[in-house]
Amino acid sequence: PRPLAPLPLYARLARWCADMEDGGLIMSTDSFLSALRFPTRERKKNAAAVEIIRSGSHDYKRLLHRYGPDAVLTAYPQSRRLQEILRSGECWSRGALAISGEDLLALGYSGSNIRDKLDELVEHVIDFPEDNKREILCKLAMEDII
Repeated sequence: PRPLAPLPLYARLARWCADMEDGGLIMSTDSFLSALRFPTRERKKNAAAVEIIRSGSHDYKRLLHRYGPDAVLTAYPQSRRLQEILRSGECWSRGALAISGEDLLALGYSGSNIRDKLDELVEHVIDFPEDNKREILCKLAMEDII
């Protein structure tokens, strides 16, 4: 078992649930915390944090994009690199892109294609932060339409 004392309470809960899942003591974090009458938001955050912990991934921007900051901070509360990313304004979400859904609408995208394309562009910008410019992202989005 991992030492639990130095972590904040919310992080200890996620790690405890991960250990109990790994040991076969509970089927899932969500159902366990539901039985304990935890609020839905806390259950989902902790279940996501357990997934993150079990993945072992430290690709913080992709984790932030997939799970959101609450779950990632629950999984890695003491990570300095994660704190730096959150403070720096580096792009890891659709909202931080230099292009918006309205821009994609104007380019001919519609419906769920807009969300999917924005997610693809976030993944691209995570790998190539220098490309988070409206002109570049519009050009990349146009390549798929033609």
